[in-house]
Amino acid sequence: MDRVTAEAINSVCNNAIRELVSILDFDGVKSLKSSYEYESIKRGIGISIGTIDTRLATVVYSQYPELDSTKDVA
Repeated sequence: MDRVTAEAINSVCNNAIRELVSILDFDGVKSLKSSYEYESIKRGIGISIGTIDTRLATVVYSQYPELDSTKDVA
């Protein structure tokens, strides 16, 4: 994979994760009466983020570890 493609995939992955996390800030989600509903939404977000990380981002980071903003690269 070339660097430009890796950067594009990385950017989309990061944006998708930010969008998923933002769901927890929706007024309708914050005000859920049922903790089961809230926990189900939170779990779905976590599973989705985990899938993005393990199925997409790690492919990019294996070739371009410096794009992984969660790790220090020496």
